[in-house]
Formats: sequence, structure tokens, C-alpha cells
Amino acid sequence: MPRTNQIILAGTLAAALGGCASGRQYVYNCNAFAVTVDGRAIQPFSYVSRRTELHPATLGDVAAYPDGSAHPAMRVGASQISGFAFHNTWITPANVCHQFPAQTVIVDLG
Repeated sequence: MPRTNQIILAGTLAAALGGCASGRQYVYNCNAFAVTVDGRAIQPFSYVSRRTELHPATLGDVAAYPDGSAHPAMRVGASQISGFAFHNTWITPANVCHQFPAQTVIVDLG
């Protein structure tokens, strides 16, 4: 495959995975149980994405736990997530939850 096509393909894949996205956040649930944020259920060790224009993160962002309690989400910038060697594995739930165990984490990409 020509080098130009490889660069285009790599950029397209990165954008599809969120690596080049802006104006977005990912909300990770690093708990061993489901939580609810903004009315959306997030399964254990998974995440949902949201546009910041529609749901701006605030200090009041909370995760509702199954026992009825609510806990503030930890908010970090993408630059605070350390990466792995291959592509966008830095943004995977396994990587984020390894760094922020037992937390609900909002990762700002922009």
C-alpha cells in the first residue's frame, strides 16, 4: 500500500476511535457494577461518549450507584492518560481503569 494511503487510513482509524476527535468526552465506569451518568447506564469497565456542547462536564457530574448513592465523577484531560505503544489503546477502558480504579472518570479529549 502506498505511504499516502497508509497515512490516510491511519488518520481515519484514529478519528473513528476518538484519537483525533475534539469537543467530546468519554465517561468511563471503572467500577465492578453499573453506574448511571446523565441518565445513561454504563456497564462495569466500559464507557460512553458524549459531546461537550450537549452535555458540558461540570463539577456537579455524578455517578448514581446501584445502592442509591451518588459520587462525583473524576474529570481528567486526555493528556493525563498515559499511553501504550500501539495506536489508540490509551483510551481503552482497560487502560483508563488501570490508572483510575474504582472511579467514574470523565476524559476530555479537547
